[in-house]
Formats: sequence, C-alpha cells, structure tokens
Amino acid sequence: MCANGYLVLAIFGLLCAEYSYRTYVRRDQLSHSALKLWNSTRFKLYIGAVAAAYIFIVIRCIYRIPELLGGWGGELMRIESEFIVLEGVMIALAVLAQTAFHPGIFFPAMAAQAKKGHKMDLDDAEMEPIGSLESTRPLK
Repeated sequence: MCANGYLVLAIFGLLCAEYSYRTYVRRDQLSHSALKLWNSTRFKLYIGAVAAAYIFIVIRCIYRIPELLGGWGGELMRIESEFIVLEGVMIALAVLAQTAFHPGIFFPAMAAQAKKGHKMDLDDAEMEPIGSLESTRPLK
C-alpha cells in the first residue's frame, strides 16, 4: 500500500470518529427509530466489528511500513512468524469480524427489504434530527 493508502485510512478513521461524536452529542435530536437503533445491542456489536476490522487493518499497515523499508529481501520480511501474525492473521481477523457481524444478519429488516426489492424510505435508514426533513421539503 502506498503512502496515499495510509492517508485515506487515517481520513476514514477521523471521519468515522467525527460522525460518531456529532451523532452522540446530538442524540437528543434523533428520531425515535434512530435513537432506538443507536441504543440497540445489535448496532453496538456491528459498530464494534467495524472498529475492530479497522484496527486490524491499521496494525497490518503499520507492520508493512518497516517491513518494506528493507526492500523485498529485508530482514524483517524474513521473520516468518511475525509476517504470519501481523499480515495474515490481521487480515483474517478483519474478514472474520466483517463476516460474523454482517449487516444482513444484524439488521434483518434491511436485508428483507433488499430481497423484496423494496425501495427504502428516508425514515427507514436515515438518522436525521427530528424536524430537519420537514424544513427542507417544498411547501405544497
């Protein structure tokens, strides 16, 4: 992964943290259904799995920097146990977290709607503050 990849990974983490913080601070403005989702154990487990996968990928990327500094024949690259743990196991754990905590399993209503070809309403998925949608709709 090139330096741009690390930058994108850092920006992704910062944007997720900023979104979570803003939602948490304004949780009293969320609709009832959005607040119910925010407080559900399923949502927390899903977010935990996404965070874990992110951390596993960051660990792998951090390992890759010194590993590749020595080139393809570098000393660190020749240590097989470190390579297996910090490369293969980290990616396997990230894949496992995303597979075990798949959104189709943890949010069955969304999976059922996708199977039926149901077009989701804004109220089905958005975490909009109460009243914000009404203020943006044109007057009839």
